[in-house]
Amino acid sequence: MLRGPAPPWCVVPDRPCPGAVPFSERGGPVEWEEKEGQVNIVVPDLGEVGEVKLVRWLRAAGEKIEAGEAVAEVEADKVVFVIESPSPGTLGRVLVAEGQTTRPGEPIACLRVG
Repeated sequence: MLRGPAPPWCVVPDRPCPGAVPFSERGGPVEWEEKEGQVNIVVPDLGEVGEVKLVRWLRAAGEKIEAGEAVAEVEADKVVFVIESPSPGTLGRVLVAEGQTTRPGEPIACLRVG
């Protein structure tokens, strides 16, 4: 089991998809299972940082992106970090909206690989 918001194409037993709800309002991550052919774009480990704010999306849902391509910017302790795509594919559902907060290790979007 992975932890984090459920993408629309993931199986979530007995729970609706929480969508783009800030971590602070969700009360923590939910459990979900990833389906084959999809991966998550997650906030990387930033050391001792507890929460980050998603400043802006650099790509929109439905856009094709390459591995290592910048997709979003997050801010922690007044420093802006770029989040890159882990694989080539199409950006799926955005799980964290601009201005919302989340934590390192949490998914911010889903990526359809290929």
